[in-house]
Amino acid sequence: MVNSMWVDRLFLRYRGPAPISLRAEGFVFTLKIVLLLQLLIAWPVWAAGEGAHSGVDSNANAPEANSGTIIVTPELTAEQMQVRISGLISQLGDERYIVRQAAQNELSRIGPEAYDALTGAEGSPDIEISSRAKYLVQAIRVQWIHQSDSPQVRHILDKYELQDESGRLVALRQLADLQQDAGLAPLCHLLRFEKSPLVSRYTAMLIINQPEDGRYWWSDRRKTIEANLVRNSGPGAQWLRAYIHYRNDPQAAAAEIDKLVDTELEDLTPFANEMERQNTLTLAKPMVSALQRKFDRGDRAKEVLQKLVPLMASDPQTISEFANMLVQHQAWKLIDELAHRGEVAFNNDPTLLYTLAHSRRAQGNTVEADELSKRAFELIGDSVELHAELGHRLSKRGLFEAAESEYQHVIKKSPQDTELTIEVQGLLGEMLHDQEHNQEAAKVLKTLVDAMDKDATVLQRVKESGDTYPDNQRGQMHLYYACYYAALHKYDEQRRELEEGAKCDPTNPDILIGLYEISANDPARRKQVLDMIRAADAGYREEIYRVPNDPKAYNEDAWLIGNTEGDFDLAIQYSQQSLALATEGEQAGLLDTLAHCYAGKGDYENAVQYQTRAAELEPHTLQITKALDKFTKKLAERHDEK
Repeated sequence: MVNSMWVDRLFLRYRGPAPISLRAEGFVFTLKIVLLLQLLIAWPVWAAGEGAHSGVDSNANAPEANSGTIIVTPELTAEQMQVRISGLISQLGDERYIVRQAAQNELSRIGPEAYDALTGAEGSPDIEISSRAKYLVQAIRVQWIHQSDSPQVRHILDKYELQDESGRLVALRQLADLQQDAGLAPLCHLLRFEKSPLVSRYTAMLIINQPEDGRYWWSDRRKTIEANLVRNSGPGAQWLRAYIHYRNDPQAAAAEIDKLVDTELEDLTPFANEMERQNTLTLAKPMVSALQRKFDRGDRAKEVLQKLVPLMASDPQTISEFANMLVQHQAWKLIDELAHRGEVAFNNDPTLLYTLAHSRRAQGNTVEADELSKRAFELIGDSVELHAELGHRLSKRGLFEAAESEYQHVIKKSPQDTELTIEVQGLLGEMLHDQEHNQEAAKVLKTLVDAMDKDATVLQRVKESGDTYPDNQRGQMHLYYACYYAALHKYDEQRRELEEGAKCDPTNPDILIGLYEISANDPARRKQVLDMIRAADAGYREEIYRVPNDPKAYNEDAWLIGNTEGDFDLAIQYSQQSLALATEGEQAGLLDTLAHCYAGKGDYENAVQYQTRAAELEPHTLQITKALDKFTKKLAERHDEK
């Protein structure tokens, strides 16, 4: 019999240069023929012997004892399967090529079930095991969509495998926004098989940041996470395990969390390109939020932000987005450092100068803040259009004082009968109302209403914005006055203003909601209000039928019903449709509507989930954050009752 180890060394496991004595081409060819013939003769006996030596019960688990490969049958339990996979991975480093190749083929056949163990083996000190494990991890084809996935999940994950990192991050965010944890299991599945460390960690942060009430969701959520990540060792899985540990014992988990943060800080190095920089910033947002809100580690969150400052300071577009993030976290000193490192970008961008002025004012340095605001204002020049655009941009970032200054400049410099002035008056009034400065908001619109009454040109210009637009503006003015009187507990004046507003604009959802709320103890008045609500509801449905691709009517009808009474399920559908049709910049207000629809239905779990997302997008909008507090308290009260 040919010695199989001798064959392996001379031919099958040949890795280095041939011995000098074997380099004669004819000799090598003849030797290979002889060895192959003897190997074919000896193979059945040798293979059976190797199966015995390896400890494999060939009779129990293979249809043919002399097959030379390990065939896994459905009879294996999950535990037995992992033992088998572990053994196969060990064989990837066997000194015999045939054994190594057979193990690799079998692991490839097993597929995704071996993925976790192979991922762990990528770091093996055995080069053969490590290289083959890496090859298999890349080669295993993952089914991203399961048969049990809902149509929504299937739609989101369509072509997921073909998307780059940025596209995958968008899909993951959509899964996280699904109601009642419908996206949790798919997120865990994606995290388990995701090859990109960035996408894996981002997925973990989305899961960790999901709003939940510990007495309601945590038990089921933990089971789902653990079932999907029981053997996964990737970076996202490590964060989720730390989260589970923290929920059970915060103090014991502190060291684990610190270690993960230290690793993240070590990984934050200069970026190769703009996409890498943008994706890192996308990951940093939920990570910082998780450290602050879920782990109560604001100190470590600040360290992450600190490490990002020099990395983000080299790109004007990224600087602006990162500066906005620092404002949301009130990291004033870091804004100062960012401005120092990105001095050129700050000096040429009025938004950044206003951001720096906001930071200095928050730190008590009003003189320098005023000087910076003046420089920002002068950068725009005389164009009122550019001042209006800047005001809108500042408002979206929560820099309301600067935005008001820009808006007031436009109103002062632009003639009253221009479309720009009319639009800016509406935007300024809405911004002031959102911050509960209702008297100031009412005065802004009163200026417009008075101009319409006195100047036919102004009235005509307002009408050109829409047939009912003059009445809409009058109604909105009365609404702002009503809110102002409500804050002063002057309820007669509040009712008077609401009723006047309803005469001007009987379809205004906020006016009808106000009338509904103050009629709780007056059945006759409540009936009148409900008739008005039903009429407005019918009008919105007609508008939806007429213009089905406009998100406005969907949102306004959903807001009206969600805050009063009616078909809440239909309101939820309308709200979801408005989100599907709207642009990214409109998402916060529409999510706010969806949350109120769920609250109207009494589903405070979903109300908290969507209101939390709205607050993440616009943390500076007072009405959104107050509604989140309200829904969170309602949810806690609901569970206390149980």
